[in-house]
Order: sequence, then C-alpha cells, then structure tokens
Amino acid sequence: EQLNSIIINLSYSYIAGLIVYIFTVEIPTIIHNKKIKPIINQNIENIGVSFHNLLVGFTKEDESHNIDVSDISNCKKILTNVDWKTKNELPIYPSEGNKLYQTFYYDYKNIQNEITRILQIYKSDLTTEQLLLLEDLTDMKHVQILGVIIATKYEMNNEAGNAIANEFAEKLKTYAKLKSTI
Repeated sequence: EQLNSIIINLSYSYIAGLIVYIFTVEIPTIIHNKKIKPIINQNIENIGVSFHNLLVGFTKEDESHNIDVSDISNCKKILTNVDWKTKNELPIYPSEGNKLYQTFYYDYKNIQNEITRILQIYKSDLTTEQLLLLEDLTDMKHVQILGVIIATKYEMNNEAGNAIANEFAEKLKTYAKLKSTI
C-alpha cells in the first residue's frame, strides 16, 4: 500500500509538472510564434519588393510596373538586354554614380543589409531552411566585383553585366524557395 501511495504521488507530481510546463513554456511559445510569423512573412515579402525595385531602373518607363520577380527568365532578360553603362533614369539616384551597374550595386547592397537585419533580429524565429536561403541571398560574388569596379572608377562592360544577370537569376530562384517557406 505504501508503494502504491508513492507511485500515485509521483504520478500526480509528474502531471502537475507537465501542466506547469505547458502553461509556462508551450503556450507562450505558441503565442509568440503566432505573433512573429506575420512579421517574418512581411519581411520576406519586402525582400521581393526590393528585388522588384532594383529592376525598375533597368526597364523602360511603361514596362516598370509589369516586373514580376517570380518570372525569372523575364528578369534575366531585363538585365541582359541593357547597356550597363547607361544612366539610370530614376530620380532617386544622384547625378554622380547613377549608371546602371552602380545603382545595381547600391540596391543589392541595401538588400543584403535588409537581409542581415532580418537575420539579426529574427534568427531564433526562422527555420533552418529560411536561415540557409537568406544567407545564400546575401552571398552574391558579383556584387563584390562591382564594388571593386566602382571603387577603381573602371567602366564595366556588358559581358560582366550578363554574368551578373545569370547570378541574379539564381538569387531569384533562391528567393522563390524562400517565399515558398512562408
């Protein structure tokens, strides 16, 4: 009878501990995840908007509203059918440093900064897949090359622009995978 009493008391203790755990850990975690998920989703959507905005300066004015970053082949075509040394006509860029390759560099650096901010703030709330995809988006080797070209005041050629377009298309594929996680 004493052994039975001990086992019953241990069972009650275990059940009480489980109830305390559910109320102090599980429920707050579920509530936090419900609150943070829309914020993370919006930040991922904002990356897509930034990709769209990056491409706007590469198009003619009547085409700029029709850019869909999920249409990777069209986005690649936009970047390959342009002279990268021409002026970006968008008024947001200063008169100095407004050639397409320069504005691409500055816009992509802003996207990288945005992604870095997301990683720093929401690292513990992102899935492993989202973390890997975001890290992949920050790693674009041609952006580093563009930085050197701009720093040395060298004129970029369109062959390099085509290489950038190819790598950018790969980043858009990565973004599509990232967007499918939300």
